[in-house]
Amino acid sequence: MQNSLKNLEKLRCSDTVRIVGMMTGTSADGLDLCLVEFSGTTRFPTFEVLESTTCPLPSHFSDAFKRPLELTVSTATNLSFRLGEWYANQLISTKWKFDLIASHGQTLVHAPPQYTLQIGEPGFMAEQLKTPVVFDFRSQDVVLGGQGAPLIPVVDEFLFRDETEVRAALNIGGIANITLLPTKADSRPIIAWDTGPGNTLIDRAMATWTQGAEAFDRDGAQARKGVVNQTLLGWLNANP
Repeated sequence: MQNSLKNLEKLRCSDTVRIVGMMTGTSADGLDLCLVEFSGTTRFPTFEVLESTTCPLPSHFSDAFKRPLELTVSTATNLSFRLGEWYANQLISTKWKFDLIASHGQTLVHAPPQYTLQIGEPGFMAEQLKTPVVFDFRSQDVVLGGQGAPLIPVVDEFLFRDETEVRAALNIGGIANITLLPTKADSRPIIAWDTGPGNTLIDRAMATWTQGAEAFDRDGAQARKGVVNQTLLGWLNANP
């Protein structure tokens, strides 16, 4: 614990920090890892993406993640520890050098404003890599009456907020969400909300259509072959 606190204090005073971000989403097909170097001490420091990769998720994890309400307490707890152990092993295998780990984990249940639960025991990463771990990104917001989601508006503001242009950013994850970004001079708050299922339905459609041969539409290859239903599009655009 003391070493972790010392490491965090050292990072707080550093002008350059390398952070590895990691998460498994509702698609439950892989662990995304991204190594980013941040420079500067302002709210929006400069950054450079150094490395990124996706580690395929073992089937015993993905199968369990797709039926979370069927898991017993002991099974879910064991799953959290085994997942955290697997996370640590994947990070070790990259041989990347970093100062901090940011681990979202895997959402098992999310029912704000009552509760939310992400698993993936961070202690394995902290111990095996001797590196501070930031985790449990959603709970405090739910405790304070928020929705605990979406998280992506923080990144949208960092990457896309403009001096003169009002922008909207659409993120089609397992659950899709939109962020509305006023101009930097505008004092109105950034707002964001979930719009409903995204890749969860697309993935299910692909698996059904290909009889299980394909779990998702890689690079949108099948979607590109489609023809837009202009009547349906017009109806959707007319919906306030």
